[in-house]
Amino acid sequence: MLGKLIFLFFFAYSMTALSQDKVSQSALKQYEQGLAYQQLGDLNAAEISFKKSIQQNSDFLPARLALGEVLLELGNVESAKKELLLALSMKADTESVILPLVRAHLLLNHYQMALDLLSKYANLAYLKNYALYQGNAHLALRQFEQADIAYQQELESFGGSAELFTSIAQLHLQQNQLVLAGQLIEKALILDKKNIPALLLRTQVEKQQGDVAKAISTLDEILSNDSKNQQAIFGKAYLLVEQNELQLALDLVLALRQDDVNNPFAKLLHASIIAQQGEGRQAKRLLSDIQQQLTGLSDKFRQQQQILLLSAAVDMNNQNYFEARRTYKQLINLYGEDFAALKSLAIIEFRLKNYHTSEQYLTKALAMQDTDAELYLLLTQVLKLNDKADQVLPMLATAVDKFPNNSQLQAHYVSALVNQGKYQQAIDISSKDHPQNSLANRTMMGYLLLENKEYQQAMSHTQALLAEFGNKVEILQLAGELSAKTGNQAKAKAFFQQAITLAPSFKPPYFALAGLAINEQNIADAEKYYLQLLSLNESDEVARDLYADLAIKQGWYGKAIQLLNFNLSVEDYTKSRALLSLYMKTGQFSLAEALLQPLLLEYRLDENLLLTKAKLAIEQQQLVSASKTLKTLFSMAYDDADKLKVLAHVQIDAKDNDGVNATVTRLSILDSTLVDDYLLTRQALLSQQFEQASAIITRNLDRSENSAQWQELNVYVLLGNQDFDGAINLLKSMLDKDNNRQHMQLLAQVYSQQNNKTAFMQLLSQWLQSTPTDVWAVVQLSQIHHVNGDFEQAKQVIENYPDLDNNPAFLNNLANYYIETDLDKAQSLAEKAYAQAPASAAINDTLGWVYAKQGDITRAVSLLREASVRDNNNGEILYHLAYSLLQMNSHSQAKLAFDKAVKLTPEHKLRSELAAKFSL
Repeated sequence: MLGKLIFLFFFAYSMTALSQDKVSQSALKQYEQGLAYQQLGDLNAAEISFKKSIQQNSDFLPARLALGEVLLELGNVESAKKELLLALSMKADTESVILPLVRAHLLLNHYQMALDLLSKYANLAYLKNYALYQGNAHLALRQFEQADIAYQQELESFGGSAELFTSIAQLHLQQNQLVLAGQLIEKALILDKKNIPALLLRTQVEKQQGDVAKAISTLDEILSNDSKNQQAIFGKAYLLVEQNELQLALDLVLALRQDDVNNPFAKLLHASIIAQQGEGRQAKRLLSDIQQQLTGLSDKFRQQQQILLLSAAVDMNNQNYFEARRTYKQLINLYGEDFAALKSLAIIEFRLKNYHTSEQYLTKALAMQDTDAELYLLLTQVLKLNDKADQVLPMLATAVDKFPNNSQLQAHYVSALVNQGKYQQAIDISSKDHPQNSLANRTMMGYLLLENKEYQQAMSHTQALLAEFGNKVEILQLAGELSAKTGNQAKAKAFFQQAITLAPSFKPPYFALAGLAINEQNIADAEKYYLQLLSLNESDEVARDLYADLAIKQGWYGKAIQLLNFNLSVEDYTKSRALLSLYMKTGQFSLAEALLQPLLLEYRLDENLLLTKAKLAIEQQQLVSASKTLKTLFSMAYDDADKLKVLAHVQIDAKDNDGVNATVTRLSILDSTLVDDYLLTRQALLSQQFEQASAIITRNLDRSENSAQWQELNVYVLLGNQDFDGAINLLKSMLDKDNNRQHMQLLAQVYSQQNNKTAFMQLLSQWLQSTPTDVWAVVQLSQIHHVNGDFEQAKQVIENYPDLDNNPAFLNNLANYYIETDLDKAQSLAEKAYAQAPASAAINDTLGWVYAKQGDITRAVSLLREASVRDNNNGEILYHLAYSLLQMNSHSQAKLAFDKAVKLTPEHKLRSELAAKFSL
C-alpha cells in the first residue's frame, strides 16, 4: 500500500473531473464485452461495444484506447488516429499508444510526423516494431541509409519477421537491387506464405524483371485468398491496360466501383481506360470528380494544385498549422505564387507569432489582389506588432476608401486617427454613417481620448454623457475609468459600484474594482471580485487569467495551477507556458513533462520550450538528454550573444563540459564582455579547476557588493575539495544571515550526501515552520519519514501543508496512509485528488482500490482499468484490478491481469490470496 505514494506530481488534464457517479455500469459492461469480442477476433462487434461504452462515458480512457486499436486493425486509420491522440492526451501509457499512433501516421503517409513522434519517445526504443516503423518512415522519405540502420537494429533485437523482411526487400527494390529484394521476399513468404504485402511486392519485382504473366499470376494468388483486395485488383487492372487488354481491365474496375462508387483510384483508372477507348468527355468528368477527393490519393495526385489547396485548407481548419504551411509552400514551389496560399500563409505565420514573415506574405498577397478587407485588418495588427505604427494610418485610409462599409476597418481607422491626435477627424469619421448623438460612437470616442491621455477633453466629453445618459452602465464605466486614471479612486469606485447595482451581470466594473484593489494592496477584495466574475461565468478566461496572475504574485501556486488548468488547450501557448513555469517552480516535474510533451509536438523548434525541456531533464538527472537538447539550442542561438550566455549557465547545470566550452568560445567572439567572472568561475568549477575558481571568488569577494553570490560559489569550491564541514558551516552562516531558500536547499542536499538524517530533518522542520508552503521541503521531509518507517510523521507533514486541498499528489498520499485505518477519510481524500487530477494512474488506482475495499466494484473496476491503461507495467495496479474483476465474476479477465501482475511484481501481498482464488 505505502509503496505507491506520489513524491512527484501528476498532470491534471481537466479541472472539470468526471464525477464518479457518471462512471456507469453500462459503460464498463460494454467495454468488458468489447474486450471479449476483440479476443475472439470479431473486430466489428468489438468496435460497436467500445463505441457504446464511450457513448455512456466519453472520458473512459480504456474504451477510447481500445477503440483506436480496433479501428486501426479495421483500416479506419484517420478515425483510429483521432482516438489514439485523444487517449494520449488523456495520459494513456505511452508504451500502449505511441507505436499504434506511429503506425497510423505511416498509413496516412505522415512520415515526418511518425519520425518526430518516435524521436520524442526515444525511451520506447526497446519495444518491438519501434525500429521497424522508424525504418519504414525513413524509407518513405528515401533516406535509405537511415532506413537500413533501423531495420538492422530491429533484426538484431527481435529476429526476422515477414513484415521486417518485406520492408527490407522494399528498401532494396527502391535501390534497384532486384535480386536481393526477391530473396528477402521469399524469406518473408517462408514465414507467412499468404502475406499480402510480400506478395504485392513480389509482383513489382516480377514486373520490373519483365515477367508480366508471372506478376498477374501472383496477383491472382492474392485474389484467390482475398477477392476484394483493392491493391491486387488495381495492380492487375494496370497490368492488363499495359497489355492492351482494355475490356478485361474495365470489367475489373467496374466490379470494384459497384462496391465502392466514389473510390478515387477506381475513378482514375476508369477514366484512363475509357479515355483510351475514346470517351474523352466522360473521362474529364471523372477526373474533375477525383479532384474533390483526398482520401486514398497517392503522392503524385496529392501534388495537383487544387488538391494541395484543399488538403492545406483542411489542415489549417484543424489547426495543423505546420502541416498546412508545408503544403502551401509546396504548392507555391510547384505552381508559383497563389493568392489563396499567400493569404493563408500570412494567417498561419501570424498565429505562430512570426509577425515579420506574416507581413511579407501579406505584402505579396495585396500586390496580387487588393480586394480582400481581411488582409488589411490583419496587416493593421501585424504592422503594430512589428513596430511600424507610422505605416498604419495611411494604409487604413486606403482600406477605408476601398471598403467604406466595413465597420471593423473604420473602427481601426478612428483609433489610428486618435493615436495621431486627429480628434475632430476621428469624430467626423465615426459619426459619418450614424446619427450625431449615437451613444456607441460617443462612448468609443471617450475611451479613445482616455487612451491617448487627453484627460481634459475626455472629462468634458464624459460629463456631457453623464448629464444625458447617467443611468447607462457603459457611461458609468467610462466615468469610473476616467476617475481612476486621473487619481480620484473613491469617485471611481462609486461609479463602478453604481454600474454593478444597475446591472449585476455587467463584467467591466468588477475587473476595474479588482484592479483598483490590487493597486491598493487590498488582495482580499481583489480576490473577491475575481470570484464574483467566475460566479457569473466559470469559463471567463480573462477573469481566470487575472486571478491566476494574482495567485502567482501572492505565492498561491496551487490555486494558480488550478485556475490555469481549466479547459487548457495545447494551442493556448501563453497559458501553457505559464503553467509549465509553475510546475518547474514548484518541483512538479512529472506534471511539467506531461504538459511539455504535447507542446513540443505542436511547437517543435520553440527555443523557450526547448530550454525548459533541457532544464527538466537536468532536474530528472537525464543529463545526456539535456546536453542533446542544449546542443540544438546552441545552433539556434549561434549568433545571439545574450541567448548564448543563458545557454552557457544551463550547460553548466547539465554538467556539459564540452558544450559550455564551445558556447563560451563563441560568446567570446561575439561579445567578450558577457564572459564575466561569474560565468568563468562556474565553468572552472565544472571542470574541477578549484584553485582557479577560488582565485576568482576571492578577488570578487573583496570588491563585490553581491557577496552572497560569491559565497555560494565558494561553497562549491569547499565541496569540490571534500571540505564538507567547511561547506556546512559557511552555508549555515549564510542561511542565518539571509534565510535564502536556495541556500537552505543546498545545505539540505549536503546533509543528504553526508547521510546526516537528523540534521536534514531538523533543517527542513525549521524551514517549514517559517515557510509552510514550500512544496519541495514538504516532499523531502515526508519522504524521509516514510523511508524511516515513521508513517505517522510522514502523514503529519503532509497534513500541515496549508494548501492541501489544491494539491492532488498530497491528497493521494494521505489517502494511502488512511486506507488501512479509515476508509471513509481515504475515500474523501482520494475523491478530492481525483477531482483535480483524473488523468493520474496513481490517483486512479488509489480511488479504485478504496472503492474495491468498500465493495463498490463497478466504480472500482472502471478506475482500475483507467489506471492500468495509463501505467500498464505497474504490478500493484494489476493486482488491484485482478482482485476487483474477481469480485465482478470476470474470471478470464482477472486471470489475464493477475498473470501480468505476477510477472511484473512477483513479491506482493495480494499474490497468494488471489492465487488461492484462481485455484478453486
